Amino acid sequence: LQKCRLLSKLVIHGDAVGDNCATILAVSLASHRHLKALELNMTEIGETGWFGISTLLMSTCVNIESLSFMGGWRGKQQISTDVLSSMANNFAHSKKLKKLNLSGNLHINLPGWKSLFEYLGDSECTLQNLDIDDTDMNNERLHLLCELGLAKNSSLTDLCISRNNNISIGGLRGFNAVFQSCHSVLKSICIGPIDDEIALLF
Repeated sequence: LQKCRLLSKLVIHGDAVGDNCATILAVSLASHRHLKALELNMTEIGETGWFGISTLLMSTCVNIESLSFMGGWRGKQQISTDVLSSMANNFAHSKKLKKLNLSGNLHINLPGWKSLFEYLGDSECTLQNLDIDDTDMNNERLHLLCELGLAKNSSLTDLCISRNNNISIGGLRGFNAVFQSCHSVLKSICIGPIDDEIALLF
């Protein structure tokens, strides 16, 4: 990887990648100015490896615009609360990130989500596309997303919150404040499955 200076996208799927590999990978990619997209999906990376990957965003040489850290079945690749909190802080420093996919990560607790949502509410946030499909999102978390992030955000245009069965019509009403906000530029929301009551909301 260190010799492949024109690398613009790296995609790794599956359980061949663990903590040691992730740490080495982070060091190898730290000087890749052309790297725009990194996908590490359904791996066996633990907290140590994720903290290493997270530091990539602090490098002045890295210009990553798209990150995909999809969780997987049987507990594979479950990003923790502490890891997401660390990543959110580094997202704020990167000022280049446009797309983030965290779908399938079920082990993130409220403090981790709050860190991400506060990043979304930062005036310097550059994120345009957020996928938190199948992340055990519930009404409380969705209200925080709307209140701390979306209502203050002026960059995010696309949001996916589908396959979060704990979200009800009460949670979705949090979008009222977003739609009325002068800051919001949200154009697309992917939700589902929905029942008749939720359908009437739209």
